Amino acid sequence: MQPKATSDCLTNLADLQIIASQVLQSVSSLRQAQQISVQQAEADRAVMSEILQYLSNQYPGNGKGGTSQ
Repeated sequence: MQPKATSDCLTNLADLQIIASQVLQSVSSLRQAQQISVQQAEADRAVMSEILQYLSNQYPGNGKGGTSQ
């Protein structure tokens, strides 16, 4: 069983990942509406994916695989 602070931190991380995904979707929609290149939107998506992967690797106990810290 994880301490409450760790559990809260992991819950907050999961919430941040959801928010980051929603921000990415919003940014992608705005970029399309403003007719910014598809290549730039894909580059932004790749950067966000790398950030989310980094966060997942730093906090692997968030219910998406890995081990609890």
